[in-house]
Amino acid sequence: MAAETGDTFQTVDATVTEEPAAFTVRLPEPPPATLVIFGATGDLTKRKLVPALYALAVDGLLPEHFTVIGAARSELTDDQFRAAMRDAVTRFARLRLDEEVWSRFAEGLRYASFSDRDGGLDGVKRALEIADRERGTAGNRIYYFAIPPSGFAQLAERLRHEGMSREEEGGGFHRMVVEKPFGRDFATARELNSALHSAFEEPQIFRIDHYLGKET
Repeated sequence: MAAETGDTFQTVDATVTEEPAAFTVRLPEPPPATLVIFGATGDLTKRKLVPALYALAVDGLLPEHFTVIGAARSELTDDQFRAAMRDAVTRFARLRLDEEVWSRFAEGLRYASFSDRDGGLDGVKRALEIADRERGTAGNRIYYFAIPPSGFAQLAERLRHEGMSREEEGGGFHRMVVEKPFGRDFATARELNSALHSAFEEPQIFRIDHYLGKET
């Protein structure tokens, strides 16, 4: 390396003789929680959500005893749902399936059917109660609306009606996630926002535009 001194240049030895220390960022451990995926038999769940969750499991970034409850209108057993999600990870995950990691991850996979009628979320409620009791998820719920946008408002209202949306003092957190499209235009977006706010407070609502995460 050359350094200028007046009108001449002086050679300076700038060789690095030691490797720099590794820089590690330690993230806080997330709290235990149950993720309820409504629309669990659809393409979004199979191609994106569960493969992404499996990748987090491989990297050790999921909380201990993290639980996923797949919810859809089809009648499936837990084992049938696990088999379908294993196939999804095998086909669509960016990482090759590791049997040890999959075994731990699959222990937290559950399934419950639901409907729009009164009491139609009873199966989901029971699955959540079992997760809290057996896996220590502490009443923490994340509801992921992996359903057509036309059903967002109806599902939010159903969760409110069944007493599953509002957080209680001293209880666990409740969150909901919706992906785009969020309405067809400004007017319908405001209408949907109002419908969601009838069931959830604003800090509980997470809106995702997955295209923002893609390279352009």
